[in-house]
Amino acid sequence: MRVTISHREETAGFNGQKRNYFVDCEVLFSEEEQAIIRNRGLGDNYLTTQSAIPTGSGIGDYTFSNTALRIGARLCVLAGVIAGIAGMFRGGMDGLMMLLFLAALGLFIFRKVGEKQSVASYSEQQITVSRLLQIPRFTVYAPNPALAGSYDDAIRQQLTSLKNLITVSADIRAKETFEL
Repeated sequence: MRVTISHREETAGFNGQKRNYFVDCEVLFSEEEQAIIRNRGLGDNYLTTQSAIPTGSGIGDYTFSNTALRIGARLCVLAGVIAGIAGMFRGGMDGLMMLLFLAALGLFIFRKVGEKQSVASYSEQQITVSRLLQIPRFTVYAPNPALAGSYDDAIRQQLTSLKNLITVSADIRAKETFEL
């Protein structure tokens, strides 16, 4: 198994003052290791690492559905205000105004729940051995260089355990008779 780990830093934010740190990993298995993984069914084993997506990046905020919910809620509030003003002059529009405000509140709550679920999915990633056979690279985000170093250490430890698993799985023990 040949492992290459590199650290990189990228600027982020509108003015480029924020920094994001990443640990990039490449895991290449030898032909013998690939054969052991396939023959012994080790492809379902996995490494658990932090997410590749910067937390708090707002990426979940810019999906089509979240943007549509955000615009829909704002339009409902605007329409509610207009209906309220029109109701003051004509009378009888209070029910429509209340309905529009409730719809806006519902859209807002629905969007916030979706954002919390999307942020939770960014917390960690599980990389299976079969995925590493197909795509040998993965990336881990770290908010600072110190955490990038600790994530690097954890990845090295898990890859060492994976190498031991593959090595031990190469041969099945022969029959043995012994006295206790």
